[in-house]
Amino acid sequence: MKKASCSLSFALVAVLTSGAVSAAIQQHSFAITGDNGESGTGSFTWDDETVPVGSSVGSTGVSGTGAILSLTMTISGGNVFADGFVPGSTITFTLADCSLATADLSPDFQEQLNFDCESEDGLNYIFPVGSSIANLNETATTLTFTPGTTSSANPATPVPTLPFYGLMALGSLLGLLGLRKLKA
Repeated sequence: MKKASCSLSFALVAVLTSGAVSAAIQQHSFAITGDNGESGTGSFTWDDETVPVGSSVGSTGVSGTGAILSLTMTISGGNVFADGFVPGSTITFTLADCSLATADLSPDFQEQLNFDCESEDGLNYIFPVGSSIANLNETATTLTFTPGTTSSANPATPVPTLPFYGLMALGSLLGLLGLRKLKA
C-alpha cells in the first residue's frame, strides 16, 4: 500500500508540473525595391536555437550557416516577366527556387541579404552582385533587399502552472504521507 501511494504521488506531481518545450522558430521580413519600378516583400524562417545570435543564416549547403527553413519573395512591376513575357507582372520565389540564400547576421540581418533564384517558368531569375544587391533578369535591373523586422513565427506556448488549490492538494498529500511515515 505504501508503494502504491508513493507512486501515485510522484505520478500526480509529474502530471501537474510537466510542460511542453518547443523550438524558437523566428521569421524575418524584408522589403524589395528595384531601380525600374519593381517592388515587393519577402520573408524567411530559421531556428534560433541552432543559429546563435550574430551568425549567418543560409540555404542548405551554404558552409558555416544555419539553415533557412522557408523562404518566400514576391516581386511586382518593372522588368518582372510572366504570362508570355508581359513586363510588370508579379512573380513569387520560394526556397525551392533558390540555389543560394544568405542572410548576415542574425537576428536583424543588417549586414547582408542575398538570393540566387530562378522561377519555375525560367522567365525570371535573381543573382547576387553585392551585399543586399542583386540583378533581376538580363535587363540590368538592380534589386535592393532592405532588412525589416524579426518576430517569432510560432505564438508563445503557455507554460502550465499549478493553481492554488492544486498546491493545497499536493501539500495535503505530502502531509498525509509524512504522518503515515511517522506512525510506521
